[in-house]
Amino acid sequence: MLERLQPYQSKLKSGGNIAFLRSKASTQWDDKSLQYSLNAASSFHVDIKEDWVLVTKPRILGPRFAQERLVLLRSPSLDSNTTQLLDAFTEQASLRGLMVENVELFEIVKLKGNNALQDLFASVPYILWLGRTTLDHGASTGFFGTIRSEYPQLRLPYLEFESSAKLDAAYAARSIFKILDATDAQEEQPKDLEYRDVDGKLSIPHKVEVRVEFVSMNLSDLDTALGKTFSSKLETEAIGVVVRTGANVSNIPVGSRVAMLKDGACSTMLRQDSRFVQRLPRSGNDNGHALMPSAYITAYHALHSIARISPGEIVLIHGAGASTGQAAVQMAKRAGAVVYVTINSLEERSIMQKDYSLLNENIFEYGSSRLVAAVIHRISGRGVDVVLNLGSLKSLPDLTETISPMGIVINVSIESSTLIVNPHKQLTISSFSFASLLNSQPQLTSQIFQKVYELIRHDELGPVHGLCKHPISELPKTLPCLKAGSQFSTLIFEIHHEGHVMRLPSKPKPLKLDSAAAYVLCGGLGALGLSLSDAMVESGARHLIFVSRSGAATELQKAHIKKWEDRGCVISDVKCDTTCIAQVQDFVHRAKQNAWNIKGLVQMAMVLRDSPFSTMSYEQWRTGLLPKTLGTWNLHTCLPNNMDFFITVSLISNIVGNGGQAQYAAGNAYQDSIAFYRRSLGMPAVSIGFGVMHDLTNNHMSPTVTEKWLARKPTLLPLKFTEKDFLTTVKAIMRGATSDLEPIPPYIVCGIKNDLETKGPRLRVKYRDQRDSSHGHELEARRHRFSEPLHASGVDSLKVVEFRNWVFIEMKADVSVFDILSSKPLASLAAQIVGNSPLVSSQIAIKALENPSDY
Repeated sequence: MLERLQPYQSKLKSGGNIAFLRSKASTQWDDKSLQYSLNAASSFHVDIKEDWVLVTKPRILGPRFAQERLVLLRSPSLDSNTTQLLDAFTEQASLRGLMVENVELFEIVKLKGNNALQDLFASVPYILWLGRTTLDHGASTGFFGTIRSEYPQLRLPYLEFESSAKLDAAYAARSIFKILDATDAQEEQPKDLEYRDVDGKLSIPHKVEVRVEFVSMNLSDLDTALGKTFSSKLETEAIGVVVRTGANVSNIPVGSRVAMLKDGACSTMLRQDSRFVQRLPRSGNDNGHALMPSAYITAYHALHSIARISPGEIVLIHGAGASTGQAAVQMAKRAGAVVYVTINSLEERSIMQKDYSLLNENIFEYGSSRLVAAVIHRISGRGVDVVLNLGSLKSLPDLTETISPMGIVINVSIESSTLIVNPHKQLTISSFSFASLLNSQPQLTSQIFQKVYELIRHDELGPVHGLCKHPISELPKTLPCLKAGSQFSTLIFEIHHEGHVMRLPSKPKPLKLDSAAAYVLCGGLGALGLSLSDAMVESGARHLIFVSRSGAATELQKAHIKKWEDRGCVISDVKCDTTCIAQVQDFVHRAKQNAWNIKGLVQMAMVLRDSPFSTMSYEQWRTGLLPKTLGTWNLHTCLPNNMDFFITVSLISNIVGNGGQAQYAAGNAYQDSIAFYRRSLGMPAVSIGFGVMHDLTNNHMSPTVTEKWLARKPTLLPLKFTEKDFLTTVKAIMRGATSDLEPIPPYIVCGIKNDLETKGPRLRVKYRDQRDSSHGHELEARRHRFSEPLHASGVDSLKVVEFRNWVFIEMKADVSVFDILSSKPLASLAAQIVGNSPLVSSQIAIKALENPSDY
């Protein structure tokens, strides 16, 4: 087989072609249909051989990355010939891409003495991994999340086809090349790296489908309607109700009322990436139309991103009656600024006084000839720090005379005329529109969108006032009423739907567990399990079965068991290794003999064997993975089908891609798949992923130990989650519904928050300081000698991942873990980094590699 590769060696090295590696047993696609489909999909020439396929004339990437593409396809078996070919292709640095059929991820890892997969991740910059929605592929997403964090040079998208669908060769080929194009290595920040084919349509599992209730239109929409712009789409924002969500959307339940950003929002149904969808507060059910996002995003960007206002500064908002103006008034007051406004009508004056508590002396007439003099008189010659213009540009040059030296002028007017000001004023002038912000900075817009709606949900920002709703049928006659700088700068249109009216349900009853039933807690003798057991006993449980390998061994565990037994509970302490099917079957047989009526399971078993994947042994991989995968599967297989709940618990390593925990993250993702699989069979199941829990009642770890652990896991610092939050979540799952009677999804992520901005500037660096403090407790400060290796400073196999990522980000140099942990002096390592960095000239790089002692 390997001999057949030799005639094509020179062609592969020089042309940067895509090679599809096949196994003789592969029956994924018919050869002729695959050849035709690949040719049609990509204009490639396909040469199919017995064991592999050569594809020439690639056109996917630019010249810089023409030899750096790799494609892999997962299949459920592995043979030695395929492994040899995989090793051979890994050595071909010029390969544009590689798709491997009949190669199972965990089978590659399992091969003792073979580091094919580890070498593969370290040697290529791009892998597209193809999978199926079967249970044995369920661990992939968690595993890949960690791999992405450990290998910064590697781009690793994942495309998943439905297991129940017959995979058409033509469609599969088109889908593959769509993902290749969407995740092009030339793009710095790809929007998504995980894709799924659903019902013959390629979709991203981060989408949200919304039934639209309200859309807003402004002056730019009027210009579009009148043909004054090149755009053909009206409006960019809407309010509606979520009807469906993608598999990876966990923070926006179906039925939520949301605000969303999307071009052409005037539609009965919309689909959008979850980054551009935010939940409304419950109070927004009646005034949701007054919470359109563009006003808040524009005001936040102007006052915080650009002006960076601080307490005591004077802010003049020109045209404050507009939606953006009202949002800006709220944000400026919240920041502690002194607010002055201009308004167009008595109604707007009333809004400023009654709703925003502005003094009458701080409110000025929009078009008054004495506007500038009135403002200067009111501020007593001090000068305005920030002028935010939301109206016409005509009066803005005069208003700049009120600004103090080094003041800021921000123009959000849609007018395109040039702003002429006194050149001696020493001003900062900034101009933008919401449309330009959304189109040119979508990531920043998404971040601001999330921040302002966090404030809205916490009642720190309220709705704008004075907006009128119109039926969408009145759009033609209402649109010309738009007026800049006033409450009529935005119009709201209601889209009517046929259907039932949603009503607020009554609160559910407290959790009441069956006192005659038995509940299994696997791995439940840890700190979290003991707290959960206390809560279950308080909720009526009277028979708890603890399943673990070692049983109750500590004084704390024995004290809890005695406490529960004193309350009349039956406690069964069962020693059982859940990864052994025979032991699980023996446990279930014993339960039947003793007439234990098992009605629920909480699977909390875990074994942490942290290590970078590049140095992880097979034993470490197996020890960390099997309790989550095989153990959970054995419990699913052997326990009764009629249980009330089946709950798996884990950290969210598979979501954040926590370095050093590839096998643990893979196991967590597998538990998520088990939950979806059981749901498909009509059985209960929920998988919970949560962040760092700081306040465990039964946690006896010292603060120093906790700090050292957090120093090794800096990505978990912002993921704060309390014991109360955890217990509330688990109780809701056991009850079968949330407090507002929402059904429980099969997968829940807890503890991901973004609330630092709501707490003021001083706390924005809180988690960074925590991380630095943790490192400070662990490392003794001293100067490093360049003649010593890096590990002499305490850089171990886990910290090396962070160091390697830093080197790649700052120097674009890919240095292996083994080089960093080797005994070579720091000076030699630095020379190697310089020699491998594309940021330095070739002469310096060559000199660094040839004479490392000079550095």
